[in-house]
Amino acid sequence: VAVLPGAAQAGSTAPVAAAVSSVARTRATDLGHRVGPLPAAGRTVAATPQFLSYLDAVSCTSSKFCVAVGYSKDVAGHAKTLIESWDGRRWSLMKSPNVSTSDYNQLYAVSCASSSSCAAVGRAHNSRSDVQQTLTESWNGSSWTIVPSFDTSTGAENILDGVSCTLGGSCIAVGYAADTKLGVWRTLIESWNGRAWEEVPSPNASATENNLLLAVSCPSASECTAAGFHYRNLTLTLVESWNGHRWSIVNSPNALTTGHNVLYAVSCTSASNCTAVGTSYRPAESTPTNQNLIETWDGSRWALNWSPNTSTTERNTLNAISCAANSGCVAAGTYLSHSDGFNRTLILSESGSGWTIASSPNARAPSRGEDNWLSGVSCVSRSNCTAVGYYTNTKAVSLTLIETWNGHNWTIAKSTNP
Repeated sequence: VAVLPGAAQAGSTAPVAAAVSSVARTRATDLGHRVGPLPAAGRTVAATPQFLSYLDAVSCTSSKFCVAVGYSKDVAGHAKTLIESWDGRRWSLMKSPNVSTSDYNQLYAVSCASSSSCAAVGRAHNSRSDVQQTLTESWNGSSWTIVPSFDTSTGAENILDGVSCTLGGSCIAVGYAADTKLGVWRTLIESWNGRAWEEVPSPNASATENNLLLAVSCPSASECTAAGFHYRNLTLTLVESWNGHRWSIVNSPNALTTGHNVLYAVSCTSASNCTAVGTSYRPAESTPTNQNLIETWDGSRWALNWSPNTSTTERNTLNAISCAANSGCVAAGTYLSHSDGFNRTLILSESGSGWTIASSPNARAPSRGEDNWLSGVSCVSRSNCTAVGYYTNTKAVSLTLIETWNGHNWTIAKSTNP
């Protein structure tokens, strides 16, 4: 149902790949972009090489400034960074650098403190060591540049999956790195010091388990929450907290004590108000039925929230969450429809009365062979949200997908592709 987080390459971390090959991670291709439930088998594939485009995350600071990141795959199979910006009128491609244009470079997360200060993180393949290493890029208001980032070793896999920046210029990035000696993934946390990213010590649920952090949210420089999962025989939620001095593991619940539980995203409006989302499913099922997973933090403990699903027999996954102060939260993802076997967009909204499924459009009719996914969401107010992802046509060509909320309905915005 899922593949290895970060799609580890063959080489020194092969034991790591074997250790977590059944983890419920929603990266469905060899390049490892974040999606929801996997498409049904037997889909038509492109007869000729095509450009493929994916948006993984979005960050908005106002109704007139948003940045979305991901990657595009050219006809030669090389993955290059993809960044688009919104100026209040239209989405435009931004020039973004790559470590190597003949390899692969992917951005998984972005955070903007202002229209002149953004950070994007992901991974890039190191052709010399044949492993993937962290990739960090910075926006100064006029251009994107690659900045130095930390890797545990030049010969080990290192991936950054989440980033959060505050108005003061402080940024935290989270992910996971391969422990080649033990053959497991370990948590990876880095902080921005204004010149480069440096490692911050982070705990693991167990030294012999796989521990992965997939998202982070910092309402201030001294208050951050990271979310993900740890895995041995079953996948369990993992939440870590920063108090300005150190990271520590915080107890977090699981929807299924005999199943898999993964947190893909987290959003905090203060130190006492956080919401994390993801998915859970039972491993014994021949076709696991993922169901939405939502948890909230009230300053003292994490608690499970009731979350609606399109059906108890349809796969539902929440990939992203955005909470605006005093405006509730919006979560985005995808579900696999029983009616036609294709993935459709999924958006949940939260208010004082709880969570409800919102009506969200699809790029084209799923019944004609189109899959639609939402991977990121950002809200600046109750009436202004942006969700991003991608859709695939009948020839399995992936194109960017952007949807916007105006306080009344979700509509598809015109987005660009390389």
